[in-house]
Amino acid sequence: MICTICGGTGGARLARGLNAVYDPTELTYICNVGDNIRLFGLVICPDIDSILYYLSGAADYDRGWGLCPESFHFLERLRLFYPDAWFGLGDRDLATHVWRTDLLRNGWSLSTVTAREAELCHVQSRILPATDTWIETHVETTSHAQLHYEEYFIRFHCEPPITSVHYKGIEEAVPASGVLEAIESASTILIASSNPVASILPTLALPGVREALARKREYVWAVSPIINGLPLPSGEQLRARSREQLLAALGLPHTPVAVGQLYRDVCAHFVLDERDAVYRRQLEEMGYDVRLLRTDALTFERQVDIAGNLIQLTVKTDLSLLSPNALNVDTARRR
Repeated sequence: MICTICGGTGGARLARGLNAVYDPTELTYICNVGDNIRLFGLVICPDIDSILYYLSGAADYDRGWGLCPESFHFLERLRLFYPDAWFGLGDRDLATHVWRTDLLRNGWSLSTVTAREAELCHVQSRILPATDTWIETHVETTSHAQLHYEEYFIRFHCEPPITSVHYKGIEEAVPASGVLEAIESASTILIASSNPVASILPTLALPGVREALARKREYVWAVSPIINGLPLPSGEQLRARSREQLLAALGLPHTPVAVGQLYRDVCAHFVLDERDAVYRRQLEEMGYDVRLLRTDALTFERQVDIAGNLIQLTVKTDLSLLSPNALNVDTARRR
């Protein structure tokens, strides 16, 4: 079984590739919940929905979030009453949030709701929220404003410099049922090419998660979310700005080496984009086994390529991943 710790668009893109080249029933995704937010009486879980939308084939892949096709009549009308409404609630997407909120109010856990959502979306992989406890990622700007990360990202386009990042509620949080067991039983663990501070560290901050990963360190592979040697299309520049601002708040530069510093105690293998080979030596000096691949994943073809290459890399380390369910990359492209 492959367990992937993920969040955001980067995690959803990798998941889409993995599900195309590997038996989906052998894949577990532990999803970030730090982006969860309550707006207009609704419980919104952006990272969980991104994974499910991508894996169900319903996502807007060009935009990188939400459903396709989508309309925004509700949001347009909402702005009559809330002129400053900034979160992109699509009309079809809204149904998910209304349904989830109703079930949570009736005593369902987020884990149970997510499992049911996966079932209804015909997603065969196991999707686990990192915790059922409500946590939120907040940032503090240099002007001392406290902002939910989603507001910082969407409303303010990650422009104000920030001084700190806080995971509100993390002190009371515990991993959701099945999370630690999924890590312990996995033959390979991937840390997705997600924003490290916004999408991965909230999960690693949960009690017992770092310790569980450290015990499995030789089976953990991190994929760099940063490719400094690749010019970014305009749609990706905001995501890069977010990573840069959040890393800066931790006193780190926007480089793959900085990402390596965050994961070094829980991860033995680092997948670096071949265009960033200049960083290889520094990562190896930190103790990583570094592998070079083309890791950009903006298209389905590239998502399949990186997933197929990751499967081949990890099979070399763990022969239990050799399975008749594992497809080669060319077969996956034709699916």
